[in-house]
Amino acid sequence: MRAAKKTDTSKGPLARFSKGIFTTLFCFLLPGLLSTQLIAAPYQQGTDSNDLVCIEAEGFDSNVSQGGKSWTNSYPSGYSGTGALITSPNTGTNNNTGYVTNSPRLDYVVNFVKTGVHYVWIRGAGPTGKDDSLHVGLDGVALTSSNRISKFSNGLSWSNIQMGGTVVKINVATVGEHTLNIWMREDGTVFDKIVLTTNRAYTPANKGPSASVRSTTGSASYEPVAALSSDSLNFGSQDVGGISNPSSVRLTNSGTAPLYISGITTTAGFIQTNNCNDNVSVGGSCVINVEFVPTSTGAITGSLMISSNAGSSGVVNLVGTGTNGSQPLSSLIPSGPIVISGEHDVVISGLHITNPNGSCIEVRNGATNIVIQNSEIGPCNGKGIDIVDSRGISIRNNYIHDTIDEGVMSNKSNSITVDSNRFEKVSSGYAAFSAKEGDIRFVNNFVKNVRRANRRGGNIATIVNSSGSGFRINNNIGINILGESNAEDLVNIYKSNGTPGDPIQVNNNKFFGSGESSSGGGILLADQKGSYQIAENNILVNPGQYGIAIGGGRYNTLRNNRVYSDDQRSFTNIGVVVWRFNANGNGTQPGDCYGHTIENNEITWWKGPNYKNNGLPASLAPYYNPSFGADRKGANCGPIAGWTTNKFDTKASQPANLDMSLWNPDWNNP
Repeated sequence: MRAAKKTDTSKGPLARFSKGIFTTLFCFLLPGLLSTQLIAAPYQQGTDSNDLVCIEAEGFDSNVSQGGKSWTNSYPSGYSGTGALITSPNTGTNNNTGYVTNSPRLDYVVNFVKTGVHYVWIRGAGPTGKDDSLHVGLDGVALTSSNRISKFSNGLSWSNIQMGGTVVKINVATVGEHTLNIWMREDGTVFDKIVLTTNRAYTPANKGPSASVRSTTGSASYEPVAALSSDSLNFGSQDVGGISNPSSVRLTNSGTAPLYISGITTTAGFIQTNNCNDNVSVGGSCVINVEFVPTSTGAITGSLMISSNAGSSGVVNLVGTGTNGSQPLSSLIPSGPIVISGEHDVVISGLHITNPNGSCIEVRNGATNIVIQNSEIGPCNGKGIDIVDSRGISIRNNYIHDTIDEGVMSNKSNSITVDSNRFEKVSSGYAAFSAKEGDIRFVNNFVKNVRRANRRGGNIATIVNSSGSGFRINNNIGINILGESNAEDLVNIYKSNGTPGDPIQVNNNKFFGSGESSSGGGILLADQKGSYQIAENNILVNPGQYGIAIGGGRYNTLRNNRVYSDDQRSFTNIGVVVWRFNANGNGTQPGDCYGHTIENNEITWWKGPNYKNNGLPASLAPYYNPSFGADRKGANCGPIAGWTTNKFDTKASQPANLDMSLWNPDWNNP
C-alpha cells in the first residue's frame, strides 16, 4: 500500500491591503481580498465635481453564493486592482428575473454624501454573447433602472447601457450608508470595477479612476471574529500509512465585518480539506475536515491553523496515536461486490473486494459522503469503482488493479477526491464524465500500465464534458512499460472548461513511457475544444507519439514542462503540438481557437527512426504549429503567447539538452 501523502491545501496567496495616498478621487484597493487589515467603515463618496464612488470588484463587503453559482476570482488581461470576479460555473444560466434570490450577489457598503440620481458605469467583459450581462441594485432591492447591464466586449471595457439602450442609473434617496448590490444575470460574465457619478457627462477611461477610500468618520467600526466550534480534536489510534476518518470543525464569522481567509494549514501528521471561500460573510460559516495520517508510531500532536484578518490566527489542537503500520494485504477481509445506492455517510475500509462478473464497487442514486480507503480492489470484470449521480466521494490509500474498465469512473458526479492510491493494470486510472459543478481531484496517485481496450481508456486520467472550478490532476506518477501497457493520451481533457480564476490543472506530474499508439501521447488539453486549462511543471519521458498538446479552444496554457523522447522509437513524432481539432464539425470551429500560452517549456524530442516507414533516421522535431486546423477548413489557433521563451532543441541548437537523466529511478515504485 502506498503511504498517504500530506498535500498543501492552504488557500492561495491573497493580495495585501494598501491605503495608498489620498487624492481628489480615491480608489480603495482590494478590501475583499486583504489578509490582515481589519475592515474599516464603508466606501466614502468623493466631494469632487463628479461626486465619484469607485470600487474594485474584488473589494466587496459580502459575497453571497446563490442558485448554485458564485462570484470567484478571475485575472483577465488588463484587469484593474489585483484581479476581477467572474460568475461560475459557466453552464449557460441566464437569470433575467428572480435574480435577487437566485443569483450570486456582491455587496458594497457606501457612505453617500449626495442624494438624487447617480449614473452607473461597469467595467466588465463578455467572452461570448451569452456571458455579458449583470444587474445592479441598492439596499437589496432590484431596480429596473439598473438591471440587465450589457454591451461588454470580449476584453475588459466600460458600459453604462442596459439592454434596450437606456443609460444605467440609481436614485439615492438619503445621505448616509447604503449597500450597493451586484447580481449575476448571465454566468461567465467578468466584473472588474464599478463607478457611480452624479455627472451624466462623465465617462471613465482605461482602467478608470482610483477606487474610493473607506470613510473613517460617521460610521461604526467593523471587525470580523473567527469563532471555532472546537479548540481540539482527538483522533485516537491509527495505523501508520493509513488515513483516519475525518473530524470536522465549523468556522463561523460572528463579527460585524467580512472575514478574509489567507491560509488554512495543518502541521505534519494531519491533512485538511475545507469548503471555505476566501471570505466568510458576517454570520456565515464553513466546515474544515481534518484527517490523521501518521508516519510514525506513538503519540503525535499538531495544530490546525486558520490565518485571517481577525487579528490572531485560529488554532485547533490535534492529537492522535500512530500504531504498527498499515494493515497488510493478507489480513484484509475478503468481500464480493459492494453497491451503495442513495446512502449517506458510509465508510469502506480494510476489505479485499473482487467481482468476476462486473464492477467491484458501485456508488449511485444520490449517495453522499462516502469514504473508500485502505482496501484492495480487484480483480474486477468491469470498473474498480463506478460512481454515478453522487457527490462527496473520497477514495484514498487503496490498491486498485486488474480491472477490465477504469480503476475509478465518475459520471454526473461532483466533489470527488481520488488521493494516494496505487493503480495497476487498469483501463484508465480515473475518468470523470459530465461533472458540471467541478471539485474533481486526482492527486498523489501511482498508476502503472494502463491498458486501452475496445477503443476505450488508456489514460492515467481524463476529464470529459465537464465544467467548473476545482479540477485537479496533480502530483501523480504514471509509468507505462512498452509491451506491458497500451496507453493512449496519458492525460486527456476533452470538451471541458475551467474558469478564468481556477483553470483545470494538470500540474506537477511525472510520466514515463507509453504504448505505440499512432494518435496517443502525453498531455492533451482542449481535445476538440475547451477553455481555461493549464499543464504546468510536468516531467514527461518517452510519453508516446507526441509530448504535450493543445487541441483547440481558448485560453489554455502549457508552462514550465520538461519533455524528453529518445531516438529509439519509430512511432514518436512531435514534442509540442498546437492544432485545432474539429472532428465531424463538433470541435473547435475556425476563428474560435485563440488566447493560448506556451511558455518556458524545455523540449528535447526525437522523431523516430523510420517514422511511418519514411526510411529516414531519427531527427529532432520539437514542435508543430501549422497555420491551418486539422479539418483543413480554416486557420489554426493564431498567435501563441510566450512562444519565444521556450527551449526547443533543433539540429542547429540544443538549449534544453535533456536526456534520460530527467527521470529519477526513485519514482519507479509507489
